[in-house]
Amino acid sequence: MKSVGVTTCRAFLTTLIHVKLSGSAGQSLGAFLCPGITLELEGDSNDYVGKGLSGGKIIVYPPKGSNFDPKENIVIGNVALYGATNGEAYFNGMAAERFCVRNSGAKAVVEGVGDHGCEYMTGGTVVVLGRTGRNFAAGMSGGIAYVLDVDSKFRSRCNLELVDLDPVEEDDIMTLRMMIQQHLRHTNSQLAKEVLADFETLLPKFIKVFPRDYKRILASTQEKESAKAAAEHAAKEAEVQEGEELMEKDAFEELKKLAATSLNEKSSQAEADKQLKRPTRVPDAAKHRGFIAYERESISYRDPNIRMNDWKEVMEELKPGPLLKTQSARCMDCGTPFCNQEHSGCPLGNKIPEFNELVYQNRWREALDRLLETNNFPEFTGRVCPCTL
Repeated sequence: MKSVGVTTCRAFLTTLIHVKLSGSAGQSLGAFLCPGITLELEGDSNDYVGKGLSGGKIIVYPPKGSNFDPKENIVIGNVALYGATNGEAYFNGMAAERFCVRNSGAKAVVEGVGDHGCEYMTGGTVVVLGRTGRNFAAGMSGGIAYVLDVDSKFRSRCNLELVDLDPVEEDDIMTLRMMIQQHLRHTNSQLAKEVLADFETLLPKFIKVFPRDYKRILASTQEKESAKAAAEHAAKEAEVQEGEELMEKDAFEELKKLAATSLNEKSSQAEADKQLKRPTRVPDAAKHRGFIAYERESISYRDPNIRMNDWKEVMEELKPGPLLKTQSARCMDCGTPFCNQEHSGCPLGNKIPEFNELVYQNRWREALDRLLETNNFPEFTGRVCPCTL
C-alpha cells in the first residue's frame, strides 16, 4: 500500500481506507499512519501504538465480550503516539508508561495513563479520563492536556516545573466536550457516556495542564492581534474623518500645498546630502581613519566609441596622484575587505590589504608583485588581477 496514493486521494474522502482488526497487535501498530486511513482494533496492542502518527486515526477498545472494566485495565503498551505530528487516537482503556511522549500535533483520548505521561510534549491535545502515573508533563513545552481529577491527587503526580494547572476555561469547553463525544462514537466507552451524562457537574474536576511557554506565546499572539485590530479600526475611523474633512476643502489648493511640501523636502535632503558628501581625493591623504574620512570612487570606463577601435584596457588609466593615494588610504586592513565585493577587485581579497598599503607608500613594483601572486591564470583574469582601486 503506497501512502502517497492515499494522501493524493484523501481530498475526496475523510477516511479512504478503514481497516478493522481483532486480537492482540504487536509493536508499532499504526506507525506513521498517514491521512485517509483508519485502524480500528478490537483487542489490545503492545508498545509504540501510533508512533509518528501523521494524520491517520487509531481506535482501540477491548473485546465486546470481555467482563473487565476498561478504565482499570491497560489496553495499549508503552510510548504510544511517540513523536506524533497529526491525526487522532481513541483508547477505551488505560495506556502504559510514557503516553504521548514528544507528541507535537495529534489529538488523543485515553482513560488513564502510567508514569511520565505527555513527557516532552510540544503540541497537540490530550484528554485523560482517569488516573495518571507520576511525573506527568515532565519537559512539556507545548500543547494542552485535560485531566479528569476525580480523586484530587493529580497535582502530586504532575511535574510542575514547566506547566501550570488551570481550571477549564470557556474557550476549552467545546474542544473538551467534542473530543469526549468522538471517543464515545468510536469506542462506545461506558466511561465517556458517564462523563457526558454528568458533564456540567464533572467539569470543575477537569484540570487544564498548560505549559507556561506555550501560554506566554498564545498571550503574546493574542495581544498582537488585538493591537492590530485596534490599529485597523483606528485607521478606518481616521480615513473616514479625513474623507469628511477633504470634502470640505478645496482640492486644488490642497494639491498645491502637497507639491510645495514635497519640493521643500527634496531640497532639504539634497542640501543635507551635499553637506555630508565626503571627498574622494585630497592632496595629502591621511591613512588614519581614511575609511571614514574619504568616500569611495571607482575607476571610470573609457568611452566605448574609442575603446571598440583598439585592444587597450577597458578602464581609464589611473596615474599616481591624489585620487590613487586617497583611495588606498581607505583600506582598513580587515583581512577580507568587503569593499572588494561592491565594485571591482579580487573576491577572495587575500592580498588586497597589502596591495593598498604598498600603493599608499608609492611602492609600485612591490604592489604589482602582490597582485601577481594571486594571478595564476592571466588568460582569464588579465595581465594584472583587478584590484580594489
